[in-house]
Amino acid sequence: MSRLRPEYQLKLQETFEDQRDLVKISILSRITNTLDKTTFPVVDGVIYKILHQLHRHRRDEFITEQKPAIVVDKHKRRKHNNGRVDS
Repeated sequence: MSRLRPEYQLKLQETFEDQRDLVKISILSRITNTLDKTTFPVVDGVIYKILHQLHRHRRDEFITEQKPAIVVDKHKRRKHNNGRVDS
């Protein structure tokens, strides 16, 4: 994603659904043209889902960083404790 020109990159300030046309028209076509179809036989739907998940996680981190430090600290502590729960 970072290799794309700035006008073709997803904006973290906007939702993925708001940028659907950008994804379908420019980003998805550029990625499929770059991939070798014989080596990586993936369909557009799979690439679309990967882009959606990537944007969601990056946007979550972006939104979290915009919050006050005490809220970010609570969030990180909660995530850390959830990862340490014994099964």
